[in-house]
Amino acid sequence: KANDPDRRRAAKASLSIAVSRQDRSGEALKLIDDLDVSALPAAMRHGVWRGETAIRRADGTEIPTSQVILAHRDENGQLEFTSTIIRDISTLKAAERALQQSEQRFRSVVESCPMGIHRYRLEDDGRLIFEGANPAADRILGVDHLRLLGSTIEHAFPALVSTEVPDRYRDVAAGGQP
Repeated sequence: KANDPDRRRAAKASLSIAVSRQDRSGEALKLIDDLDVSALPAAMRHGVWRGETAIRRADGTEIPTSQVILAHRDENGQLEFTSTIIRDISTLKAAERALQQSEQRFRSVVESCPMGIHRYRLEDDGRLIFEGANPAADRILGVDHLRLLGSTIEHAFPALVSTEVPDRYRDVAAGGQP
């Protein structure tokens, strides 16, 4: 609908958002997400849009950002203007990448370890849920642990019910100390 006033306002808004600005160091920044394709129309339909975007420095470096776009309407419901809040999430993204790399290294160590290792998740209600085992555990116990995934420790290993093992595992999982 070419004559739709909200559509014309969205086009103007998308142009104003794409205008470059400077960061604190004076370096030119430019929003690189194609906001007029999805974010602006969504904000105009729903009143708000939240998501991750990026800004590109003049040297081409991308800065990951979290962005909120708000559509401001008059008392008749007509779009008056849009506003946006953009937050640099570079540190958060770097931490996420570091965590993923650490988890990958941990998985690699566990998977290649010659000792059998079981992994459990402690639920809020105290249940220990079997999440997996390394290949050595399969080999040592002669069990395909895949069929036990999602089971409680007591269901997966009934012989442990009358022992202190499940409670000791819970204590370690809850407090981090043996």
